[in-house]
Amino acid sequence: MTTPAIESLISNYKECELTIFGSFVSTKLFINHPNVKNIIIDDSKSSGNRYFNLRRLAKSAGNFDMAFSFRKNFTTTFLLWFVDAKITFKYQRYTKKLRHQVLRYNDFINTSLTLTTQPNDLKIYLDKSNTTKSKKQLLGINPGATYGSAKRWYASEFAQVAIKLSDEYDIVIFGGPNETEIAGEIEEILKKENIKNYKNIAGLTSVEELISGISSLDLFVTNDSGPMHLAAAFKVPTVCIFGPTKDKETSQWNNPLSMLIKKDFDCMPCMKRECPLTGELNHQCMKAIAASDVLDKIYVNIQAPHIKKKQLKKEFLTKNNLDKGTQLILFTANNFKQNGIFEFLDIISDISVDNFKAVIAGSDSQLNIAKQKIDELKIETKVILVNDFAIKTCDIFILPTKNKKFALNLLKAMNSKCVAFAPKQNEATQRLLDVFATMQDIDDNIANKIDALLNNIGFLTTVQLENKKIAKDFISTQ
Repeated sequence: MTTPAIESLISNYKECELTIFGSFVSTKLFINHPNVKNIIIDDSKSSGNRYFNLRRLAKSAGNFDMAFSFRKNFTTTFLLWFVDAKITFKYQRYTKKLRHQVLRYNDFINTSLTLTTQPNDLKIYLDKSNTTKSKKQLLGINPGATYGSAKRWYASEFAQVAIKLSDEYDIVIFGGPNETEIAGEIEEILKKENIKNYKNIAGLTSVEELISGISSLDLFVTNDSGPMHLAAAFKVPTVCIFGPTKDKETSQWNNPLSMLIKKDFDCMPCMKRECPLTGELNHQCMKAIAASDVLDKIYVNIQAPHIKKKQLKKEFLTKNNLDKGTQLILFTANNFKQNGIFEFLDIISDISVDNFKAVIAGSDSQLNIAKQKIDELKIETKVILVNDFAIKTCDIFILPTKNKKFALNLLKAMNSKCVAFAPKQNEATQRLLDVFATMQDIDDNIANKIDALLNNIGFLTTVQLENKKIAKDFISTQ
């Protein structure tokens, strides 16, 4: 997660020569970096007095114009004392507010050098001569997490995901030397199910081979871990399983194909290496996540885009025991309150026809916000709550957002032949929606328009096709 900050540094000093000092594993990320001229492995713990060893390493490193450390402990301070540098900078956290670690590291570089750079993607320079592409799609399974057992999902659940996807993917089980046991448990389950198209390479790869292997994947299922960030650097579609740690600080950075799964409990995030709770509460953050949660996430985000709208809707209606004539009205957002969940539910309560279901898709914590309002309005029979739902499946998409920023979900909905409603202040409405679908205010008029659509399916279909054309034309000009 320091790599965007390092690239920000290089953007200001394009011809700079870097010396990287760190652990054997972390320094391997930089062996192909064009600006890195020297790598010093921190072996100060291996034998003798650590601080004497650190002083020796610092003195032998050479002289520098600047030295930066992304750590802020005493060992870092000691090391910087003895590095021959004109100026040194030690990492600081400039705010207590929740902030992604990539942003914090970039803040450190910006503040140190009075820059205003924005962090780009995680960056690893890959030796492409070592990469080989499988004929079949590759699914990576990473059941380990060096931090501790609290971050580890269960071998049996990982195995169930692999079994379900084994017809579409060849499977690679990753892991470090200390993770061979859990990798072996997965392998044993696969053997019992007569799954043969897998490789268990836990404990058998170098760091370079791990990087190359992850970069070649078509899909990755992993705990919150170092390999998860490697996958983000290569934009690998990744299901990230979170429990005791802060996903808003350490989730994948800038991976549009990232899929995060977590269940919300009062004890989260505890940041413990091992769960301190006992009995039924022990490790509940991981026990509550089932293989079906992961498979649903993969279905909606990876498989659904390649399935026809009609089939997706039929499957959803069948799964929820709904009549085939039921129209689906969707609300989904990362932040329910900011994007108008209460306004959406007010509109749903005012719709007078009954040939529809409102689908609300989001995390458990966001759905809990919706539940309170649903109970208050007494519209439980009109609403279905789900964690994952393909926008493509819906007939009508309503987003009464308070944000002005362009709403990408509106474009996705329209491009998938959905009628889309949004407020006039959102940038997307000014470029996509016509007067009919632009909310001037959240009032009875919106519910009346939806009633009109649901009472005339021919009219609904016409508007859906028009939206598809508008979205297609818009995409072609970008």
